[in-house]
Amino acid sequence: MARISELHYSNAYARTSGINEFLEVALASGDDPDDFVVSFYQADGTVGIEIPLTHPDVQVSVDPDNGETIYVISADDFPILLTDPDGGSDGNYEAYALTNTETGTVVDFYDIGGGTQNILALDGAAAGATSENLPVLVWPTATTTTLQFNQPNPGTLTYETVDPGDTGLACFVAGARVRTPAGLRPIESLNAGDLVHTRDCGPLPLRWIGRRTVTGFGNFAPVRFARGTLGASRTHYVSQNHRMLLTGWRAELFFGEEEIFVPAKALVDGDRIALRQMPEVTYFHMMFDSHQIVEADGVESESFYPGAMALDGLEIAAKEEILALFPELKEQTAFYGRTARPVSPTRLALAVG
Repeated sequence: MARISELHYSNAYARTSGINEFLEVALASGDDPDDFVVSFYQADGTVGIEIPLTHPDVQVSVDPDNGETIYVISADDFPILLTDPDGGSDGNYEAYALTNTETGTVVDFYDIGGGTQNILALDGAAAGATSENLPVLVWPTATTTTLQFNQPNPGTLTYETVDPGDTGLACFVAGARVRTPAGLRPIESLNAGDLVHTRDCGPLPLRWIGRRTVTGFGNFAPVRFARGTLGASRTHYVSQNHRMLLTGWRAELFFGEEEIFVPAKALVDGDRIALRQMPEVTYFHMMFDSHQIVEADGVESESFYPGAMALDGLEIAAKEEILALFPELKEQTAFYGRTARPVSPTRLALAVG
C-alpha cells in the first residue's frame, strides 16, 4: 500500500543522529510513482514546496524484505525541515501530504507533535484535506526515534531508530588494496582474523568481513576517486555513503575539526571525484571490535560502523552473522562506541566537494 512510511523530524535529533531530516514514501509493486506527489505545508495551511516522487533528486531503493519501492526526500537534497512544534520560517514545515494526483486522493496527511495540529490545507495537491496529528514520545530536543509505518502492520505508528529506505551501503569496492602489516592486499583476499593496519591502533584483527553484489546504478553506483585525489595511489572506488577522512584546511575551515568523516557522495565534483555507473559492483565491509580508520589504495576512510541504517542495508545472512558476533546490537547500536572521528552531515559536506 502506498503510504508515508517514515518521518525523521527535529533538527536536534538530525544533528545527533548524523542523518539529515527526511520523509520516506513506500509504494507497492503495482503503484506508479508518476501518480504521486509529496506536499510540505506551513502551520497556516499554505503549501511551501511540492516534490513528485519522480524528481531526480529523490533517493530510490527497493526493500528486499517485501519488494516495496522506497522513495526518500531528504534535506540532503531539498530545502526541507520537518518541524515539531511550529516552524514559522521558510523551509521549516509543519505538515506533510502524500497525494495520488491521478485519482485526486490524499493518501496520507500528517502533522507532528505538540505544535499546530489538524491543519487545513489551503492550496497545493492536498487542498481541502485536514492533517492527522502524530504524537511524539518526548520533546524534540530529547527525541531519539523517528515516526514509522512499517510492514507487516503499515497502518500502525511505531517509534524506531532512524532508518531511511536508502540502504546506506558504506563499503569498499572489490579490487581495493588494503594496507596490512604484510603489505597491500586486495580486499577480497582478506578473512576474519587477518591483521589490517589502522590509523589509531596499529595492526588489528578483522572481526568480520562481508560482501554484497548489486547493480551499480543510481544509489548503488560507486564513487570514483582519480589517482592523486585524497592521496589515492591508483583509481579508488567506494560506495556513495562510505565516509572518507577529510583532514587539513578543508576540515578546519568548513567544520572546525582537524579531521572529520565525510560521505563520498558529498565530495563528488564530476571531475576528479565522480559517480561511475556500472552493470554490477561488489561491495565489501570490514568490521573491527571498534570503529577504525583504515587505508586502501592510499586513501584513508572508515571501517564498517554497525548503525541501524547500515545493518538494515545488509543481506539477511550478513546481518544475522554480525548480530551473532555482537548480540548487543539487537538492543542498541550505541554500545559499539563512537565513530573514530566526528561525522559530517551530508548537507554541510556538500560545501567541500
